[in-house]
Amino acid sequence: MKFLILHERRVELAFENHRWTDLIRTGQALEVINAFGDRIKEEQPFLASDAYVIDEHHLLFPIPQSEVDINPQIIQNPGYF
Repeated sequence: MKFLILHERRVELAFENHRWTDLIRTGQALEVINAFGDRIKEEQPFLASDAYVIDEHHLLFPIPQSEVDINPQIIQNPGYF
């Protein structure tokens, strides 16, 4: 039953363009996206080895430079300069 609910949520949110934020919220983004990357690279071996690979810093957006310029005490999110 849980699988059916998760599958329905996956399909529904994908068509509403909310899948990514749901993966972030549930803590599944790294696992799901990297597993998808492994699967797609097996099917299409011409893809680069780093295609469809994400790590922790991809889970946060960078803070806009204009905001950092306004308040120099803001620290940029990890992985961005």
